[in-house]
Amino acid sequence: MKSRSRRDLFLPLAVFLWTRLITTALLVRASPEAIALVEPGRPAVKVAGASYAQTIMNWDGRWYELIARQGYPSQLPAHAGHVDQNAWAFYPLFPSLSHVLMTTGVSFPVAASVVNLLAGAVASVLIYRLLAPRSGSVAALMVLLVLNVFPSAAAFQSTYTESLALLLVAASLLCMVKRRYAILLVVVTCLALTRPIVLPLSVVVAIHFWLRHRRRFEDPWVGRQRILLLAAVLWTPISFGLWPAVAAIATGRVDAYLATQRAWSAAITSSGATWISRVTTGGNHALAVLLILFIMAMAILLFRPAARRWPLELRVWAAAYLLYILCTGLVTPSVIRYLMLCVVPWWPFPEIGRPGVPRWFVGLCVATVSIAGATLQWLWLTHYFVVTTPHVRIP
Repeated sequence: MKSRSRRDLFLPLAVFLWTRLITTALLVRASPEAIALVEPGRPAVKVAGASYAQTIMNWDGRWYELIARQGYPSQLPAHAGHVDQNAWAFYPLFPSLSHVLMTTGVSFPVAASVVNLLAGAVASVLIYRLLAPRSGSVAALMVLLVLNVFPSAAAFQSTYTESLALLLVAASLLCMVKRRYAILLVVVTCLALTRPIVLPLSVVVAIHFWLRHRRRFEDPWVGRQRILLLAAVLWTPISFGLWPAVAAIATGRVDAYLATQRAWSAAITSSGATWISRVTTGGNHALAVLLILFIMAMAILLFRPAARRWPLELRVWAAAYLLYILCTGLVTPSVIRYLMLCVVPWWPFPEIGRPGVPRWFVGLCVATVSIAGATLQWLWLTHYFVVTTPHVRIP
């Protein structure tokens, strides 16, 4: 039993560390070409080759550093009657954890990196424990490998919230599978203070409740479990308003969060269109066809018979989260980063873990995924994440 427990810990951590080495090498290679975004709302400044720390802090990282050092403004900054971009768009758990580490004397890049690396490592272990009992260790490790060499996987060790959000999503799903509903309430609250993605999770919680209720005779559940899960069904969607409520109380303006989001949407894309609204109102037939084919392919991958090797909660999460991103996410390259959190569909072959699959074939899959992932990561880093043009304004 101890050897199995150690293996369940060592294998996912080995995959996570191996892939972080790949991404670190790519980031170090790309850093000399980078330009540091020094301050939110200000143009980029040309430096004599940005360091690794400067590179991972670009974009959202500058805002998180500002929050970790100064907190949130008590009044919304405005110009000509319009709210400007400000820190209330960013959720507090990640910069708060970074701030706690900064009290030990380390810099923000170090603190943020430690938070993300620890969160990513724990998330990898939890995802493995979600998948391995049903799909086998090989299939579970392949899901982890693909996830950690995803084109935008550099976000897992940059100053973004992907690692922390992935950890909390995985913990939520594992709490449902293991029926730890009291812990689920705590994890949901933490997720509501990390990213605005508890609404798709509420779909998973509701379906989990319905299934437990339907099977109540063959799988009895005590009153305490029923009450806690019902509380989770109610609290998960309500918690979506937790951070907007904090923003309203702190600034004295009821629409503080919504006004801030409108300012960011206007700055990022003038149309303010989401992926779904661009298709339904923009007359872009090619994009409509591609989006429909993509959604159909994902539905087939998530609900075909072989996909039963994945927990139902994880499959429902992937479907609900995908639709949520397409319905609410703006048409920007950031969608590549957001879609990482779907987790399972990016390795759509759970059958790879069945007995009898030759080791040489598994090795070929590992090599192919590693090389393809490193190549796509390099393209994402050099064409999107790493700034190489002066006077780019940090969004």
